[in-house]
Amino acid sequence: PDQNSNAPGSSYLIVFLQDDSPFEVRTRFGFQQMSKNFVFRKGSTYKIGTTFLWKNPTQHADEISFDMDFTRFERRLEFAYTRPYFLHTPLKTTFKIYANNYTQPLASGLYKTLYEVTQEGFCVSFISDWRHISLGCNVGVEWMETKNISDDAAVAINFRADLIDEKVPFLFLEP
Repeated sequence: PDQNSNAPGSSYLIVFLQDDSPFEVRTRFGFQQMSKNFVFRKGSTYKIGTTFLWKNPTQHADEISFDMDFTRFERRLEFAYTRPYFLHTPLKTTFKIYANNYTQPLASGLYKTLYEVTQEGFCVSFISDWRHISLGCNVGVEWMETKNISDDAAVAINFRADLIDEKVPFLFLEP
């Protein structure tokens, strides 16, 4: 506040505005519990990740982001472009491309795996806020593949042989 105000009981407020940096890098590291078995070493894994943000690249309050997260069992990569308007309508729109890989351990604490799933795809999300309600919709295509199945457990699980090592496409529409 500025103390040089002439009106009694009021004062001027001086605000200095400074442009935010258009680039931001966030890193994270921690441990994650992966099962209901609370034995620390057997049910936990490291988790490391980073996020790169480019804020307002086209001067339309938009954002470009790139995320990476890694654990002993998962690898996630995601590239997204978010814009608060779509065709001059206040509809938050996100275009996303992703690639995820998940390894199902055979048993907690073992390094042998039961199977591995790869999920790759792209989607568009629309979100609109109206009064106290938020409405959203996701539309996209993804491919999933199950591979590296353990011969020891494949018989017990009864995997369909024609779907192993095959990329199966999915079209999705989510409210």
